[in-house]
Amino acid sequence: MTFQDLIQSYKDIDEDDDYESLVKAKNFLEEGNTQKALELLQIVQNDMEIAQRLEVSRCMRWLMENVFLCIDFPEKMRENDALWLKKIDENREKIAYIMAIQPKIDRNYLESIWEEHEQMGLKLAKIEEKVTTQHLTWEQVFEIEHGALKRENHG
Repeated sequence: MTFQDLIQSYKDIDEDDDYESLVKAKNFLEEGNTQKALELLQIVQNDMEIAQRLEVSRCMRWLMENVFLCIDFPEKMRENDALWLKKIDENREKIAYIMAIQPKIDRNYLESIWEEHEQMGLKLAKIEEKVTTQHLTWEQVFEIEHGALKRENHG
């Protein structure tokens, strides 16, 4: 298969959602066209990995923004404690789940994108408040419980 054929295959497949692409791959296998099925499955796998990386990125930005705010403005977080706690847990759990199912997204990967996301989170937090904290630790973002984070930094 040439590069142009692969591009055309991708264009044909790209218009489908992942489920439809998987159904097409199954049909190719039933027809005995293993090569086409494997190419299609590789495209679906790549699409899924990209989607997972984007979701991890979104969750990390949100977590970092809100941990910055919690450290510098714990009273603001108290106003919406239950909702905020729920969202912290949801974002942490999404990242943990993706790490569990996608071997390429591990702690090393998160550390490789840490600085970029930390800066984005800081920028977003500064839009809302005058944040003075400049850096976050792994523990602050992923491990420390909400109340402990506030007490640690604000007696």
